[in-house]
Order: sequence, then C-alpha cells, then structure tokens
Amino acid sequence: MMLVLLMIAAIVFPFSVAATNVALGGTLGVGVLSGAWWEGVVSMWRRYRWFCVAAVAYWGLMILGLIWSSDRAWGMHVLGRQWYWLLVPLVMLLLANETWRPRFLGLLSLSLAAHLLFCVLQIFGYVTGTTAGGSTINDATGHIGHIGFGVVYGMWTGFLLQWGQRHTGWYRIMAWLLAGWAVVMVFLAQGRSGYLVVLVMLSVLFWKKMVVGRDWRVAAMVAGLLLLVGALVIGLGPAKKRILDTERSAEMAMQGDVHHAEYRWSLWLAAWYAWREHPLLGIGTGGFPQASVWAKKHHPELDYGSPVAAHPHNMYLLALARCGVPGLVALLVFFGIWIRMGWCEEWERSDAGALIALSGIALAVHGLSAPSLEEHFEDILAVLLLGTGLSYRQKRVA
Repeated sequence: MMLVLLMIAAIVFPFSVAATNVALGGTLGVGVLSGAWWEGVVSMWRRYRWFCVAAVAYWGLMILGLIWSSDRAWGMHVLGRQWYWLLVPLVMLLLANETWRPRFLGLLSLSLAAHLLFCVLQIFGYVTGTTAGGSTINDATGHIGHIGFGVVYGMWTGFLLQWGQRHTGWYRIMAWLLAGWAVVMVFLAQGRSGYLVVLVMLSVLFWKKMVVGRDWRVAAMVAGLLLLVGALVIGLGPAKKRILDTERSAEMAMQGDVHHAEYRWSLWLAAWYAWREHPLLGIGTGGFPQASVWAKKHHPELDYGSPVAAHPHNMYLLALARCGVPGLVALLVFFGIWIRMGWCEEWERSDAGALIALSGIALAVHGLSAPSLEEHFEDILAVLLLGTGLSYRQKRVA
C-alpha cells in the first residue's frame, strides 16, 4: 500500500500539489500506523546518526522558537507546512527494495519529462490555466512555477547526467538528451535561482568526473553543457534580462539606493535589522511578518512591495532572524552533513552519492534567494531523492 501511494506521488508530483500531498500524506499515515516509519527512524539513527542529530537540532530550535515568537499561530503554520521532511526515513526504508527503487526513479523521471512537454505546449499557447502563480506563455513553467522550476529541473539534470554516465547505449543517450532539454527549459524560464542551481549542478559533476574521477568523456559532456548554459545566458531573452536586472539592482543597493533596488535587498536588510534587535535568540519562529512591519517603520528606505513580508527570501538570514546564531549554525551544519554524506560515497558504484549530495547542494544554493527548506516542489523532490539515496545502504526488502 505504501509503495503504491509513493509511486502515485511520483507520477502526479509535477502536476498537482493536492494529489501529491494526498499520496504522500497517505504514505506517511500508513507508515506511522504500521510501524514502518518508526523502523525507518531507528535505521536512520543507527546509520546516519550525525545527520539525524543535525536535523533534530535545526527543527528542534524552530519548535523552541515558538516560545519567544510574537506570532505563534503563524509559527505553527510554518512548521505544519514542513511535514514532508518526516517522509525521509520511510522513503529510505521502502526503496531499499532493489526492484522498486529503479521503478520509482523511472516513474518520477517520466512525470518530469511529461511536465517538460506540457511546458513546451504552454510556450506555444496550446495549454493554459496552470495551477502555479506566474506561469504564463512568456514564463512557461507549467504547474511548478518559476521559483521552483529551475531548482527542480536542476536537481533532475544532475541525476540524469550521473545516471547516464553509469549506463551505456540508448539509456545514456536518452538520459543526456533529457538533461540537455531540461537545461534549455530552465533558461527559457525566469527563475534566477534556477540558473544558479543548474550551473552549480554542472560544475559539481564536472569536478567529480574530470578532477576526481578522471572520466574525460563525461567531463567533456558536462563541459559542453556548461558552454551551452553560457550561450543560453547570453542569447536568450528571459535569462539575459533577469541577470542584467539583478546586476543593476545590486549596483543600486551597493550605492545605498535600497528603495529603488529589487525588493529582496530590502527583505534581507529587514531580516538583518530584526536579528540585531534580538541577537541572542532571534525573533522566534513565525515572528518575521511582524518584524518586517517593525523594520519598515524604523527604516523607511526599505521597500517590500507590500506592507508586510512573510519571509526574507533567504534561508540563512531567515534562520538567523528566527533563532539567532544557533539557528544559523544548525542550518549550516545540517546542509554540511547532508552534502558530505553524498560526497563521500563512491559515485561510480551507485547513484547514492549523486542523489544525496546534489539534492542537498541544490537546496543550499537555492537558500541564497528563497526559504529553501520550506517550499513545496523543491523540498518534495529533495526529500524523495535524499530518501532514495539513503536507501542504497538498507538491507531490508520493503
């Protein structure tokens, strides 16, 4: 039952938030009631203890942050939206089965490819009425939306390149063609964080294959994709325009003209000012909206584009503002251990290292411009890839 629900979630993931939540929520519910989730937790604790400690420290501070929060109701809302992180031990346990793991990854890749096709149809105006805000003909990001689109497909691109390298013949060709298609689609969209994630994914693979693995063929493939990305940045309208806008905004902010710079500069400063007022413990979980109102009142030069802001569009500043220096340190340690677990795997023997490391790197990079541990599509995919990567060490047949 749990495996069936997990497979359904893989199929509907890029197309429906509601259907994905129902499938994954059912998976978690059955897992808790059957005891499988607890078994997964125990297994994770035994095999990945420091990662578990880091996760408990980070989310434990968020729970404690409710105590001194000025808006506990919003803090509970923020925490409640992160329930999907509880799926990691269950996914790890269920996909320990050598038969189901490739089926799951295959269904997930098939659904992501189908969604890319949907985006192509959207570009030409054949489909409309997507469920994602900001997804239009001029920013064809389907049902995912431009904020998460590049991050999701950046992670998928990294996995496809690594998977293709480990296979031969048409499997490799198809994987690399899909990866190239995903890269082109990301740079046709307008999400700048996605541009950076894709570049980092390709750079990591280039380093792993040429510098560490000495695999010149794969390194040449990745280098070619890097050159393609560079050409897309220079030549394609959305990518070029968004990057130029970022450069101009940064110049204005550095010159002190925060009011006319992009809104995120004001949001970042608001988080910084809020933490300086509460340097020991921060403003608490859920306190940022009220802190943003306070910051605007005391610093009129700030401009969020609205009277109040839900978050500062930066995971690290958000952690600092919420729980002070301990919150920021806990976040950095969490990402560090996560990435290191995958980085130290033997990437040539299995896909475990790439699945773990690339998902962690993607969210760590995305965190520079978004609350990367608190967004639906990016986090659901990271949870699924992380759990799948960790499953390679499990011996139990689900």
